[in-house]
Amino acid sequence: MSEPFRPSVRELLILLVVAVAAVTGIAFLVNDIRQPPTNYCIAVEDGVAANIAGSQLLPIKAVAARDPWIANRSPEPFANYYVVAIQVTTPDGSTGEGLWGVGTNAPAPAEGAALSFDQDHAVITALDPLAVEHTNWPDTSLPFESPGTPASRAQECLIR
Repeated sequence: MSEPFRPSVRELLILLVVAVAAVTGIAFLVNDIRQPPTNYCIAVEDGVAANIAGSQLLPIKAVAARDPWIANRSPEPFANYYVVAIQVTTPDGSTGEGLWGVGTNAPAPAEGAALSFDQDHAVITALDPLAVEHTNWPDTSLPFESPGTPASRAQECLIR
């Protein structure tokens, strides 16, 4: 009868190092997936933010996150879809954050450039209660999800 296999101390140490490296790699991968990289954060031109926010809200800061997934669900074909988060001053003087969805055929901004588009050739829709209450963007058939990944990314970009 043969003796059972017993790994040496060296083999156990190698196995331990490999296991720790694997767990560490998986932890970094999961953290990387959960944290939006900065390239999701797109600045929004001041004039565009003012047009989206309308006459009742005063934009303080505006950022956008591209929504590449909506193209598969949208009955209205656009080249690019964004969720725009805008920190605003409301009519009563308080500050708040609003979310709007944008579908546009304008080219995506170059890395580091601000989002710009002609609102006459775009569809804008209010996505959250603040945006619905204070702006007059019609409800459209664009299937933005709020809350959803792009909305969460836009909000995360706003606080960076």
